[in-house]
Amino acid sequence: MCRILFLLFVLVTGKTPAVAGQWSLHRTESTANTGYADAVQANDLGGEIKIFRRDDSHAILQFKISPRFSGLSRLSCPTFQIDQTTPPHHFAVGQSCHVESSNATYDLGRIHDDAESPKVVHVLMNGRELVFRYLAQDGMYHEMNFTLSLSKQTLSRALGVETTDTPN
Repeated sequence: MCRILFLLFVLVTGKTPAVAGQWSLHRTESTANTGYADAVQANDLGGEIKIFRRDDSHAILQFKISPRFSGLSRLSCPTFQIDQTTPPHHFAVGQSCHVESSNATYDLGRIHDDAESPKVVHVLMNGRELVFRYLAQDGMYHEMNFTLSLSKQTLSRALGVETTDTPN
């Protein structure tokens, strides 16, 4: 019965409620050379976020939609918002955002000296909820939520940055 109510909520509102997914660390071929890992979280709908550090010390965020949904429009990069009090983050398709049919990849900026991270990384580490809003290939607007609960320690380990309460 709960599953039916959940699906009705999604169909009627076009929104997915935040789900309390666990953060996990994964070593991959792309992060093996850096000495760091990917911080990954999946939600109940099959969406996934992955945050990692590239060889050139840039923090990268990947947002992947569930294969059950229509693919992403390649005309615009999904926006994301960390908590309701912060303004949404907009990235233009191009150098700082790359969109494929089922995922978007964002360059969040360079990490300097393993201590100074881009402000958006700091907010991800200290936020409560991450909401992506996107246009699908079928022309429909969608929203997908992820929890940032317990993200601070996982992101700190994945990116190799110190945890701080104030942005650098």
